[in-house]
Amino acid sequence: MADFSCSGSATTKNRSYRRNLDQNYLSGPIPSFIGQLTALTELHVGFNPLSGSLPKELGNLTNLNLLGISLTNFSGQLPEELGNLTKLRQLYTDSAGLSGPFPSTLSRLKNLKLLRASDNNFTGTIPDFIGSLSNLEDLAFQDYSFAVDCGSNRSIRVSDNTMYELDSTNLGDSSYYVTSQTRWGVSNVGKLFQAPNDSKIIHSGEKIQNAVDSELFQTAEDVAVVSKILWLD
Repeated sequence: MADFSCSGSATTKNRSYRRNLDQNYLSGPIPSFIGQLTALTELHVGFNPLSGSLPKELGNLTNLNLLGISLTNFSGQLPEELGNLTKLRQLYTDSAGLSGPFPSTLSRLKNLKLLRASDNNFTGTIPDFIGSLSNLEDLAFQDYSFAVDCGSNRSIRVSDNTMYELDSTNLGDSSYYVTSQTRWGVSNVGKLFQAPNDSKIIHSGEKIQNAVDSELFQTAEDVAVVSKILWLD
């Protein structure tokens, strides 16, 4: 495997426009000098065992309209400096090994049409600013973590600081529910078992003994197949 390096026109600022390094068996981190290639309009480094943190110098590539880092072994967070890439139209970060919160600076990417962020370890909630990216046409955020307390009529923050959102709707057969903020939804295409009195939500006022955050166990929703779907306004 070769370490990440650039050669030929990619080392000359005025002649460097597109660089496709996908599937080149590159390893190691992306060097900070990548930020000197300011004429780049596309940078593809996906499908390589690249590692380490993404350099903040990527934020110097303000002519980029495409950045692809999918299927790599990076670690850490997306640099806040990516918010400088206001010409960016496509951002591929799926299966890149990334973690932490999604940087709020990406709210400045008003030209973004495609954002792929699946299969990472991002934390927190899906950023509200996603709904303000009016040009966004293609969005993938699978495996973004959020929590719902099924059957509960109030939100609850538990001992590990996770906020469980309320889910008080009474779903029947072939029905659905969407939160008022249209941030997540649940659909029920049928049920296998009937809750008492056809309520479909089972409640218990008893405190569960010897359990952390026992309130999470006091309500349950009776559904057979549930799919959680994320929406944008």
